[in-house]
This record gives sequence, structure tokens and C-alpha cells, in this order.
Amino acid sequence: MQRRFGRSPATIVGLGMALTLAAAALCPPPAEAFKISGRGTFLGDIAVHGDPTAIHEQITEAAIRAARPKANATMVLNIQRGVENTDVTHQWDSEYHFDNASVAAGVGFREGFAAVTRHFRAAVPNATDNPQFLKPTYRDFAQIATAAEATFRLFARHPGCVGDGRCPADLRRLAEDLEERRAEGIIPSRVEKVFSLVAGRDNLARNPYPDPHRATGNRSPFADVAPVGCALCGRLGSVNEGYVRIVDAVDRSVEDGLDDARTYRLPGLRRKLLVLRDAVDAYRAFQDLGHAFHASQDFFAHTNFVELMAGVSVEQPIPAGTQISITGTFNLAGLRTLMGDELYGALESGAVVTNWLGEGDHCAGHNLFNPDGEFLDTVPLWLGRLALTFATGFGAGENPAPPPGFHYCHYQTAGAAGLNKDEPGTHEPSSANHLVARDAATRMSEIVWRAFLVSIKADDGGGGGAAAQKWSGQWDFTQARGVTGGFALRHETDENGAELLERIGGKACAEPTDYFAGGFTVPDDDALPAGGQFVDTGKIRGCTVGGPNHLVGRYESNNDDTVHGDIDLTLDGTGKRWRGTFTVDGTPGELRWEGTFDEHFDGDGATEPSD
Repeated sequence: MQRRFGRSPATIVGLGMALTLAAAALCPPPAEAFKISGRGTFLGDIAVHGDPTAIHEQITEAAIRAARPKANATMVLNIQRGVENTDVTHQWDSEYHFDNASVAAGVGFREGFAAVTRHFRAAVPNATDNPQFLKPTYRDFAQIATAAEATFRLFARHPGCVGDGRCPADLRRLAEDLEERRAEGIIPSRVEKVFSLVAGRDNLARNPYPDPHRATGNRSPFADVAPVGCALCGRLGSVNEGYVRIVDAVDRSVEDGLDDARTYRLPGLRRKLLVLRDAVDAYRAFQDLGHAFHASQDFFAHTNFVELMAGVSVEQPIPAGTQISITGTFNLAGLRTLMGDELYGALESGAVVTNWLGEGDHCAGHNLFNPDGEFLDTVPLWLGRLALTFATGFGAGENPAPPPGFHYCHYQTAGAAGLNKDEPGTHEPSSANHLVARDAATRMSEIVWRAFLVSIKADDGGGGGAAAQKWSGQWDFTQARGVTGGFALRHETDENGAELLERIGGKACAEPTDYFAGGFTVPDDDALPAGGQFVDTGKIRGCTVGGPNHLVGRYESNNDDTVHGDIDLTLDGTGKRWRGTFTVDGTPGELRWEGTFDEHFDGDGATEPSD
């Protein structure tokens, strides 16, 4: 069973349970629904999270790795969590799924593209020049919050802090505020018993990837303000709001801590908090990108775009092997240019109307948004008639037709064709075109990702020998004994580079030379599983001799400062591969290793001239 592109019976079931529709009202999802796996984004084990077969997540990772094959696994994971959060917080916000959209009716599409653009633009400043974006230190937001709290408690005992009576109190207050925020009740009392199954003192323990965004619509269980007459609207608003406030609290505490670090002259605290500030910014960027990816992908699964471009009717299979043309300008103007006026004027998505949220009786059928009587009479869903009426005041839907101005429903009903291409299978006629929609969604997601990399000045560009400073950037290595790892080098001024090299036992090189300094990891951080631990990390520094392709220098382990030695590396003619030797001080002989260029990073000095 697959996680679907967008709206899902399983998610609705989970929310229905939490909202006291309970197991009776919206019991098991149809057999075709995606399976629930891992922790939920908002609802612990109730909601979908982390399914290894998840379609949205697979599309997202494929798009990211098409542009950056060695993309950091933790970065990919966090963006995927942003994709997943969109299906919880914004389950009933149509713009995140391109639902209820029609060019002819002038509704929906403008809002959908505005959501994509809004989140894309919000992510750019948080990711630009941020080392925690492309290579995050922390697996999830819970780890960031834990590290912030621990940092405040650690430095409250620092001798430089204790000397000023205000300092320990200020830092302990920041730690206690974070602890209180993580533990305070955020669950509405009417559904507290349901959530108690997964509750604990630490809200981030059951949801380590909180969505920092609020729902946009008022007819949603997550709404801030519920309209009159909607019994379930806003029932989970405090859950959403609680997590938004947790993210904001960590953000503010880090900024307050930086003020204290300056006031009390604690450079060590400042260094740690600067990393945490970057980590919070990166997390916000991950979530924004995930939301933008989700909406972009649902455009292809929820509209008739692929059918129009393939020249087939809705619910008619597109010939196998067909690849749909897509536009590099993903907005209404770009679509109109690509499609032409006639096809563009026919572009629309299926209607999704949640009757039990008071949105109206349309598209009634075998779906959980507006279940009809026949669906609710199916064992055990017949129990839902009583619970549905009791909890919402609404009974079974009766009208299978879409709302005025629409020709299709999301799910097929007795009164309209369905546009649901969320997953493969035969449960809906349009599912036959799932693979075509998925291919188009993957290619468009790659375009969005590449545009984002350009926006944050992180496009791959040249590598190794293409740079003015040939050793600047990130490199992989393999030792003769099979040990693998990576190191990153930045270009240094002669004065600074010589000093750094001498600190770990090296000697300055004769002019002309260029100096480089950085660190190494075993294994390479790109190969480190999310949440894994490095075998070793350390410093690596060197200078060029006899030309820019030959680097000599030293390394030193961070784990054991008695482990250090010399390095001697030579680039081949491509400037992207090197071979060399290294020694271990106190051990006779040389060991061989070799490696390849990976990528440049912001601040590596690749374009700097020699001084």
C-alpha cells in the first residue's frame, strides 16, 4: 500500500478519531489507502509519518538527488517531513493540494501558485549562506531544542558566567522556559483522552518535526477561529498552535542567549548558539520547501493537466510511455504559454467538499469527505451514521454532483468523473494515469529544487580543477584498508593558513603557495545515516608545493589528540581526482589513499586569488 500524493482516507480517519468521530464514525480506510507508519507529524502514532514506500517522499528525494546526487541524508529527511506536514496541518486548505481550482471559474489556481511562491521565498533567506541547510547537524527539531536547553544549563555553570550574578540566572531562565514550553499542555480537553495514548511530558518527543505554520482556512480542525455551525472546525487548533509556539520559543531563546553571550562575554556560548540559530533557520527552510514541493506535486495528481496535454478524456488511460511536456515557469502564465488558450481554459481540478465541516453536500460517494449512505452502510462504517450525526450534526451525503462551475470530483462518484491520480491501482479509473502524473511531478520538483539552489547561490557549478583554488571544496576519500570518509577545505590567507598548519605540527611552505584548512569525518557525512555517529572527526590543513596540484600538510583527530600525521596529495589532470599518502606519527611507513571532488560550499574560497 502506498502513501498517496495528497489527501488521504487514512489521514482523515486519524483526525476523525481524534475529533471524537472515533473508530465508529470513520473507521478503517479503504484497502487502497496508504499505510500509517512511524510517528505522526502532529498526532503521534495516529497520523502518517515516515512510510518508506511514501510516494510524495520518493518524488521529493528523486528530485533533490537528480540535482545533487550526494545530497545529505538528514537534509533530504527534513524536507520530506515538511512535505508530510502539509498533509496534516493543511489537509483542508485547498491551495496546498490544488483542489477546487478552475481556470474557467477563476478560482483556486492563483491561490495554489501563491502558496508555492510564498513558501519558496520564505525558505530562501533561511537557507542562504547557512551551513546547517545543506549539511544539518541535527536530525530533527527536537534535537535542536534539546541542544539549546543543554547549552544554557552548561554555560550557567561556566566560571565566566558565575562571576556575574545575573548570568547564571538569565541562562537558567532560558533553559527552564524551554523545558516548560516543551511540556505544557497543548491538547484540547475534549480530545485529551484520545491523545493520552501518545502523550508525554515532552511534546517534541512524540512529534520531533513540528510544522511552524498555521492552517490558512477556517473550515479545518486545525483552524485558529472556527465559523459558527461547524462542530469540528478548530477542535485541533491548539495542537497546531502549541507546536508553532514551541518553534518560536526555541528561536527566541537562542536570540536571547546570543544577547547574553555578548553581555557576559562568553565566546564559547556564542559559537554554540550561532550554530543553533543556523539550525533553526535551516529547519524553517526545510518545512517551507516541503510545503512548496507538496503543493507542486499535487498539481499533477489532482488536476486534468496530464490528460489535457496527452489529448485524452478524464478517466481514459494515457498511452504507456507518454511523457508530458512541462513548463520551466511554474505559474499560470507559464501554463498558458505551454498549453495554449483552449487547453488552458479547460484546466481544472476535482472538487473536494467536506460535508461534515459544513462545506456543502457535493461529490457524495465512497469517500470520507462526503460519505454517502451506501458507503456508511458498509460494515463496520454503518456505525458512522450515529457518530457522524452526533459529532457534527451532518448525516450521509446525498448529492454526487460537483459544485456549480466544476465538471469533476476528486473521487469518482455516481454523478461525476474523478481526477484522483494519487496512487497506482484500479480503485479509481484515473489511477491508471498515476505514473504519468508522478513523472511530471518529479521533473517539476527537480526544476523547483534547481531554481532554489540558484536562489541561495548553492548551484553545483564547476568542481575541483575548474576553480581558481583547486583544493577548495568537499572531497571524498578511500584508504587502502577500506576506510572511507570525506574532508572539506577552504582557502586561507598565507598568514592565517601558516599559523593554523603550525598549530597541529606542520611547517609553512615556500612561496609561491596557497594554504587550505578544514576538517575531516569518518565516514563521509553524506554517507552517515540520519541520526548516526561519526567514527572520527578532525582537522586537516595544508599548503601547495611545486604548483597548485600538489598539497602537503597535516591532520589531527578530534577524538584523540595523540592521533595525527602528515598528508601528501596530488591531483590528476582533471582536477577532480587525487591520490596520495598519509602517515601516523609514531608508526613506521606510509599508507595510501585516494579520493574525488564532491562539491563546493559557501565560503570555501574557490574563486579567491592567491595572495
